[in-house]
Amino acid sequence: MPKVSIIVPMYNSEKFLDRCIQSLINQTLKDIEIILVNDASPDNSLDLARNYEKQDSRIVVVDLPHNIVSSRNAGIKIANGEYLGFVDADDWVELNMYSKLYQKAQNGEIDVVIGGIKDCYESGNIVPENLFSNCKEDALSVKQCVAQNGGRLFTNIWKRSLITEDLLFMEHNLYCDSIVNTWYLKANSFAIVRENLYNYYINDSSITHQKNSYAMFDRLTAARDFLTRSKKLGLYKSFSSEIDYIYYRLYFRNTLLQIGYLFSKVPFKKVSELREHFMSEINITDNIYFQQHKNEKSGLIARVVMYLSLIHI
Repeated sequence: MPKVSIIVPMYNSEKFLDRCIQSLINQTLKDIEIILVNDASPDNSLDLARNYEKQDSRIVVVDLPHNIVSSRNAGIKIANGEYLGFVDADDWVELNMYSKLYQKAQNGEIDVVIGGIKDCYESGNIVPENLFSNCKEDALSVKQCVAQNGGRLFTNIWKRSLITEDLLFMEHNLYCDSIVNTWYLKANSFAIVRENLYNYYINDSSITHQKNSYAMFDRLTAARDFLTRSKKLGLYKSFSSEIDYIYYRLYFRNTLLQIGYLFSKVPFKKVSELREHFMSEINITDNIYFQQHKNEKSGLIARVVMYLSLIHI
């Protein structure tokens, strides 16, 4: 059994794929499996992946006939590793990343080992970002940190047994990573590597940064999916405050924040709809995390957008 199976979805990735794969095949941790999943990419990504597969027995290529956005599911289903790692094809990792993460796994005793990330902008700017730099390693502290700041899929290794069939990604949704919040809540043990080992490439012209794009409202469906599945798993009884605030942050605050930044004209009807739906589902006013963060910049911008929608109506 490999120590870590690393899943790489590919879609129009040929420009960056060599950099990504080279950073994986040259890992100091050699006992890994690399699963390259071609999500019906129209470019030469599949041919490049096949060439690497011929050269390295640790590489497995999966070719999907139809684009499903969440091609990571196909990789999860065939992975053999004790842990799972995830890398996007336009990103790359430091050569000792998986060695450092696995060393903290305590021979499989830890459910999730968390690392840090560097945001690498197309312009050349590099911004370190470690959401857990000041977080304790006990489970409650990590879950409280995730509730307030979010968590990352890519920076970690996840015990494969943690990600069961009912916790796979939504397909055909640009914000399917929201379900990762449930993975954090389900896990019982964590370790943290306080180094930024994952290099996250940011192209400002990507779909999630496009002006006036209604594709951003995929986040609403993904947030509802997180809330529904967290409740079905029985997590709400123990983590209702965390789940409610994550839902508020994903569904409501972040959506209004993105509208404020990415729309030249506020889509007032859409804002009214999401407000009514949100308020019918949860009461966030007395939430401990909401009280702590309501006057932060993101919350203030969200409330300005909401105010504009109310006076417009």
